[in-house]
Amino acid sequence: MRNPEEIIFEIDDVSKLCSIEQKHTVKRADLAQFNEHLKLCKPKHKRLFFKGVTPSDWNTWAAEGTEYYLLYAGEKPVARCAIEKYSDTAWEAADVKTVPAYRNQGLSKELVCFVTRKILEQNRTATCSTLPTNHAMLHVIRTLGYRKADIGKFFDVTIEPLSPADYPKCANIWNMQAQPLAETWKKEIESGNRLVFIYKINGTFIGEGALVSDAHDADYTIPGQRVYISRMIVKKEYRNRGIGGEILAFLIRKAKETGYTEITLGVDQDNLNALHLYRKHGFTEVLFEGTDENGAYYKLLKRI
Repeated sequence: MRNPEEIIFEIDDVSKLCSIEQKHTVKRADLAQFNEHLKLCKPKHKRLFFKGVTPSDWNTWAAEGTEYYLLYAGEKPVARCAIEKYSDTAWEAADVKTVPAYRNQGLSKELVCFVTRKILEQNRTATCSTLPTNHAMLHVIRTLGYRKADIGKFFDVTIEPLSPADYPKCANIWNMQAQPLAETWKKEIESGNRLVFIYKINGTFIGEGALVSDAHDADYTIPGQRVYISRMIVKKEYRNRGIGGEILAFLIRKAKETGYTEITLGVDQDNLNALHLYRKHGFTEVLFEGTDENGAYYKLLKRI
Protein backbone atom coordinates (compact mmCIF):
# COMPACT_ATOMS: atom_id res chain seq x y z
CA MET A 1 0.00 0.00 0.00
CA ARG A 2 1.21 3.47 -0.80
CA ASN A 3 2.35 5.76 1.99
CA PRO A 4 -0.13 8.67 1.84
CA GLU A 5 2.56 11.04 3.14
CA GLU A 6 4.47 10.65 -0.13
CA ILE A 7 4.22 13.16 -2.95
CA ILE A 8 3.30 11.45 -6.23
CA PHE A 9 4.63 12.57 -9.61
CA GLU A 10 3.77 11.42 -13.11
CA ILE A 11 5.00 11.69 -16.69
CA ASP A 12 3.32 10.34 -19.83
CA ASP A 13 5.44 11.67 -22.69
CA VAL A 14 8.95 10.40 -23.38
CA SER A 15 9.81 13.62 -25.22
CA LYS A 16 9.53 15.50 -21.94
CA LEU A 17 12.40 13.58 -20.40
CA CYS A 18 15.53 15.65 -20.27
CA SER A 19 18.47 14.36 -22.27
CA ILE A 20 20.38 12.10 -19.89
CA GLU A 21 23.40 10.30 -21.27
CA GLN A 22 23.43 6.56 -20.59
CA LYS A 23 26.96 6.16 -19.24
CA HIS A 24 26.60 2.90 -17.34
CA THR A 25 25.33 -0.59 -18.01
CA VAL A 26 21.81 -1.28 -16.77
CA LYS A 27 20.50 -4.85 -16.52
CA ARG A 28 17.28 -6.43 -15.41
CA ALA A 29 18.16 -8.15 -12.14
CA ASP A 30 17.90 -11.81 -11.26
CA LEU A 31 17.83 -12.92 -7.62
CA ALA A 32 21.58 -13.45 -7.30
CA GLN A 33 22.40 -10.05 -8.79
CA PHE A 34 19.80 -8.34 -6.61
CA ASN A 35 21.20 -9.90 -3.46
CA GLU A 36 24.71 -8.88 -4.52
CA HIS A 37 23.46 -5.29 -4.73
CA LEU A 38 21.74 -5.50 -1.34
CA LYS A 39 24.93 -6.80 0.21
CA LEU A 40 26.85 -3.80 -1.13
CA CYS A 41 24.27 -1.52 0.51
CA LYS A 42 25.20 -2.95 3.91
CA PRO A 43 28.09 -1.65 6.03
CA LYS A 44 31.11 -3.91 5.63
CA HIS A 45 30.88 -5.34 9.15
CA LYS A 46 27.33 -6.56 8.45
CA ARG A 47 27.93 -8.14 5.03
CA LEU A 48 29.28 -11.40 6.45
CA PHE A 49 25.92 -12.15 8.07
CA PHE A 50 23.72 -10.93 5.19
CA LYS A 51 21.20 -13.57 4.07
CA GLY A 52 19.39 -11.67 1.31
CA VAL A 53 16.00 -12.05 -0.30
CA THR A 54 14.63 -15.59 -0.41
CA PRO A 55 13.62 -17.28 -3.68
CA SER A 56 10.05 -17.43 -2.36
CA ASP A 57 9.86 -13.66 -1.86
CA TRP A 58 11.54 -13.00 -5.21
CA ASN A 59 9.02 -15.21 -6.98
CA THR A 60 6.14 -13.48 -5.19
CA TRP A 61 7.39 -10.08 -6.38
CA ALA A 62 7.73 -11.40 -9.92
CA ALA A 63 4.19 -12.80 -9.82
CA GLU A 64 2.97 -9.33 -8.84
CA GLY A 65 4.70 -7.92 -11.92
CA THR A 66 7.61 -6.23 -10.16
CA GLU A 67 10.82 -5.92 -12.18
CA TYR A 68 14.15 -4.76 -10.73
CA TYR A 69 16.86 -3.02 -12.75
CA LEU A 70 20.47 -2.60 -11.61
CA LEU A 71 23.01 0.00 -12.71
CA TYR A 72 26.60 -1.19 -12.77
CA ALA A 73 29.80 0.69 -12.00
CA GLY A 74 32.34 -1.64 -13.54
CA GLU A 75 31.30 -5.08 -12.28
CA LYS A 76 29.39 -3.84 -9.25
CA PRO A 77 25.59 -3.40 -9.16
CA VAL A 78 25.57 -0.10 -7.28
CA ALA A 79 22.05 1.27 -7.86
CA ARG A 80 18.58 -0.24 -8.12
CA CYS A 81 15.15 0.81 -9.31
CA ALA A 82 11.99 -1.27 -9.60
CA ILE A 83 9.03 -1.13 -11.95
CA GLU A 84 5.86 -1.74 -9.95
CA LYS A 85 2.85 -2.47 -12.18
CA TYR A 86 0.09 -1.37 -9.88
CA SER A 87 -2.56 -0.58 -12.52
CA ASP A 88 -3.41 -1.14 -16.18
CA THR A 89 -2.50 2.43 -17.06
CA ALA A 90 0.26 3.49 -14.67
CA TRP A 91 3.50 1.84 -13.55
CA GLU A 92 5.86 3.23 -10.96
CA ALA A 93 9.62 3.73 -10.88
CA ALA A 94 9.99 2.65 -7.27
CA ASP A 95 12.44 1.63 -4.52
CA VAL A 96 15.31 3.75 -5.84
CA LYS A 97 18.52 3.11 -3.92
CA THR A 98 22.23 3.73 -4.52
CA VAL A 99 25.08 2.16 -2.59
CA PRO A 100 26.31 4.87 -0.16
CA ALA A 101 29.84 5.06 -1.59
CA TYR A 102 28.43 5.82 -5.06
CA ARG A 103 25.94 8.55 -4.19
CA ASN A 104 26.02 12.15 -5.51
CA GLN A 105 27.31 10.99 -8.91
CA GLY A 106 24.03 11.19 -10.83
CA LEU A 107 23.55 7.42 -10.88
CA SER A 108 20.02 7.47 -9.47
CA LYS A 109 18.97 10.02 -12.08
CA GLU A 110 20.48 7.93 -14.88
CA LEU A 111 18.77 4.75 -13.66
CA VAL A 112 15.36 6.35 -13.03
CA CYS A 113 15.55 7.87 -16.51
CA PHE A 114 16.23 4.40 -17.97
CA VAL A 115 13.34 2.82 -16.06
CA THR A 116 10.98 5.68 -16.91
CA ARG A 117 11.69 5.17 -20.60
CA LYS A 118 10.99 1.43 -20.21
CA ILE A 119 7.60 2.24 -18.69
CA LEU A 120 6.68 4.81 -21.34
CA GLU A 121 7.72 2.43 -24.13
CA GLN A 122 4.95 0.12 -22.87
CA ASN A 123 2.41 2.95 -23.33
CA ARG A 124 1.91 3.41 -19.59
CA THR A 125 2.02 6.56 -17.55
CA ALA A 126 5.16 6.54 -15.41
CA THR A 127 4.86 7.59 -11.78
CA CYS A 128 7.39 8.15 -9.04
CA SER A 129 6.83 9.07 -5.41
CA THR A 130 8.87 10.18 -2.44
CA LEU A 131 8.53 11.78 0.96
CA PRO A 132 8.68 15.59 1.02
CA THR A 133 11.83 15.37 3.15
CA ASN A 134 13.77 13.36 0.53
CA HIS A 135 15.28 16.35 -1.25
CA ALA A 136 17.74 14.30 -3.28
CA MET A 137 14.96 12.19 -4.80
CA LEU A 138 12.77 15.25 -5.35
CA HIS A 139 15.61 16.78 -7.36
CA VAL A 140 15.94 13.63 -9.49
CA ILE A 141 12.20 13.49 -10.18
CA ARG A 142 11.87 17.13 -11.12
CA THR A 143 15.02 17.12 -13.25
CA LEU A 144 13.57 14.30 -15.34
CA GLY A 145 10.44 16.33 -16.06
CA TYR A 146 7.92 14.60 -13.79
CA ARG A 147 4.99 16.75 -12.68
CA LYS A 148 3.02 16.52 -9.44
CA ALA A 149 0.10 14.13 -9.82
CA ASP A 150 -3.45 14.36 -8.53
CA ILE A 151 -3.42 12.42 -5.25
CA GLY A 152 -6.97 11.26 -5.96
CA LYS A 153 -5.70 9.02 -8.75
CA PHE A 154 -3.84 6.85 -6.28
CA PHE A 155 -5.71 7.12 -2.98
CA ASP A 156 -9.34 6.98 -1.89
CA VAL A 157 -9.91 10.70 -1.34
CA THR A 158 -13.23 12.01 -0.05
CA ILE A 159 -14.63 15.18 1.51
CA GLU A 160 -17.44 14.31 3.89
CA PRO A 161 -19.59 16.11 6.47
CA LEU A 162 -18.47 15.63 10.06
CA SER A 163 -20.88 14.10 12.53
CA PRO A 164 -20.69 15.41 16.12
CA ALA A 165 -19.76 11.90 17.29
CA ASP A 166 -16.64 11.95 15.10
CA TYR A 167 -15.43 15.35 16.31
CA PRO A 168 -12.66 13.81 18.50
CA LYS A 169 -11.08 12.37 15.32
CA CYS A 170 -10.16 15.93 14.31
CA ALA A 171 -7.29 15.53 16.77
CA ASN A 172 -5.47 13.79 13.92
CA ILE A 173 -5.43 17.15 12.10
CA TRP A 174 -4.81 19.65 14.90
CA ASN A 175 -4.03 19.67 18.62
CA MET A 176 -7.46 19.80 20.27
CA GLN A 177 -6.06 20.05 23.79
CA ALA A 178 -4.07 23.17 22.94
CA GLN A 179 -6.98 24.91 21.18
CA PRO A 180 -9.10 26.98 23.64
CA LEU A 181 -12.02 27.16 21.20
CA ALA A 182 -12.30 23.40 20.71
CA GLU A 183 -15.27 23.05 23.04
CA THR A 184 -17.00 26.11 21.54
CA TRP A 185 -16.68 24.64 18.04
CA LYS A 186 -18.06 21.33 19.28
CA LYS A 187 -21.19 23.05 20.59
CA GLU A 188 -21.62 24.93 17.31
CA ILE A 189 -21.40 21.64 15.39
CA GLU A 190 -24.03 20.11 17.66
CA SER A 191 -26.33 23.11 17.18
CA GLY A 192 -25.96 22.99 13.39
CA ASN A 193 -24.51 26.49 13.14
CA ARG A 194 -21.11 25.11 12.11
CA LEU A 195 -21.05 22.60 9.24
CA VAL A 196 -17.63 20.93 9.16
CA PHE A 197 -16.38 18.96 6.17
CA ILE A 198 -13.48 16.53 6.51
CA TYR A 199 -10.90 15.75 3.83
CA LYS A 200 -10.06 12.05 4.16
CA ILE A 201 -7.35 9.92 2.57
CA ASN A 202 -8.15 6.22 2.85
CA GLY A 203 -10.54 7.10 5.68
CA THR A 204 -7.98 9.07 7.71
CA PHE A 205 -8.74 12.66 8.76
CA ILE A 206 -6.26 14.89 6.89
CA GLY A 207 -7.93 18.31 6.62
CA GLU A 208 -11.10 20.21 7.39
CA GLY A 209 -13.07 23.34 6.65
CA ALA A 210 -16.32 24.73 8.01
CA LEU A 211 -19.25 26.85 6.85
CA VAL A 212 -20.72 28.98 9.64
CA SER A 213 -24.17 30.45 9.13
CA ASP A 214 -23.99 32.90 12.04
CA ALA A 215 -20.56 34.20 12.96
CA HIS A 216 -22.05 36.94 15.19
CA ASP A 217 -20.46 39.49 12.86
CA ALA A 218 -22.52 41.37 10.27
CA ASP A 219 -19.52 41.57 7.93
CA TYR A 220 -19.12 37.80 7.86
CA THR A 221 -22.69 36.48 7.83
CA ILE A 222 -26.10 37.63 6.59
CA PRO A 223 -28.95 35.12 7.02
CA GLY A 224 -29.77 33.37 3.75
CA GLN A 225 -27.27 35.49 1.81
CA ARG A 226 -23.75 35.35 3.21
CA VAL A 227 -21.93 32.45 4.87
CA TYR A 228 -18.53 32.39 6.58
CA ILE A 229 -15.64 29.97 5.99
CA SER A 230 -14.04 29.06 9.30
CA ARG A 231 -11.25 26.84 10.54
CA MET A 232 -9.81 25.64 7.23
CA ILE A 233 -6.75 23.56 8.10
CA VAL A 234 -4.65 20.70 6.71
CA LYS A 235 -2.52 18.32 8.77
CA LYS A 236 1.03 19.67 8.77
CA GLU A 237 2.63 16.72 6.95
CA TYR A 238 0.19 17.07 4.04
CA ARG A 239 0.51 20.78 3.35
CA ASN A 240 1.74 22.27 0.06
CA ARG A 241 0.06 19.53 -2.00
CA GLY A 242 -3.04 21.41 -3.15
CA ILE A 243 -5.33 19.91 -0.48
CA GLY A 244 -6.22 23.32 0.95
CA GLY A 245 -7.31 24.46 -2.50
CA GLU A 246 -9.50 21.36 -2.88
CA ILE A 247 -11.19 22.02 0.47
CA LEU A 248 -11.73 25.69 -0.37
CA ALA A 249 -13.26 24.89 -3.77
CA PHE A 250 -15.54 22.32 -2.11
CA LEU A 251 -16.75 24.83 0.49
CA ILE A 252 -17.51 27.40 -2.21
CA ARG A 253 -19.55 24.85 -4.18
CA LYS A 254 -21.37 23.69 -1.05
CA ALA A 255 -22.26 27.28 -0.09
CA LYS A 256 -23.66 27.91 -3.56
CA GLU A 257 -25.63 24.65 -3.53
CA THR A 258 -27.11 25.65 -0.17
CA GLY A 259 -28.43 28.89 -1.66
CA TYR A 260 -25.91 31.46 -0.49
CA THR A 261 -24.79 34.16 -2.91
CA GLU A 262 -21.81 35.44 -0.93
CA ILE A 263 -19.06 33.79 1.05
CA THR A 264 -16.52 35.38 3.40
CA LEU A 265 -13.40 34.57 5.37
CA GLY A 266 -10.74 36.22 7.50
CA VAL A 267 -6.99 36.07 6.91
CA ASP A 268 -3.91 37.60 8.52
CA GLN A 269 -2.23 40.14 6.29
CA ASP A 270 1.17 38.51 6.72
CA ASN A 271 -0.12 35.04 5.71
CA LEU A 272 1.01 35.41 2.11
CA ASN A 273 0.41 31.77 1.13
CA ALA A 274 -3.19 31.90 2.32
CA LEU A 275 -3.76 35.28 0.66
CA HIS A 276 -2.50 33.89 -2.64
CA LEU A 277 -4.82 30.88 -2.35
CA TYR A 278 -7.88 32.97 -1.48
CA ARG A 279 -7.31 35.51 -4.23
CA LYS A 280 -6.80 32.67 -6.71
CA HIS A 281 -10.27 31.40 -5.76
CA GLY A 282 -11.92 34.80 -6.15
CA PHE A 283 -11.76 36.37 -2.69
CA THR A 284 -10.72 39.75 -4.05
CA GLU A 285 -13.13 42.14 -2.31
CA VAL A 286 -11.91 43.57 1.01
CA LEU A 287 -14.80 44.11 3.42
CA PHE A 288 -12.67 45.28 6.30
CA GLU A 289 -9.02 45.87 7.15
CA GLY A 290 -8.08 46.04 10.80
CA THR A 291 -6.20 44.51 13.71
CA ASP A 292 -6.99 42.16 16.55
CA GLU A 293 -4.97 40.34 19.22
CA ASN A 294 -3.18 38.39 16.45
CA GLY A 295 -2.23 41.43 14.36
CA ALA A 296 -3.42 42.97 11.08
CA TYR A 297 -6.01 41.05 9.08
CA TYR A 298 -8.52 41.26 6.23
CA LYS A 299 -12.15 40.26 5.92
CA LEU A 300 -12.54 39.05 2.32
CA LEU A 301 -15.67 38.48 0.24
CA LYS A 302 -16.43 36.38 -2.83
CA ARG A 303 -19.74 36.64 -4.69
CA ILE A 304 -21.00 33.24 -5.87
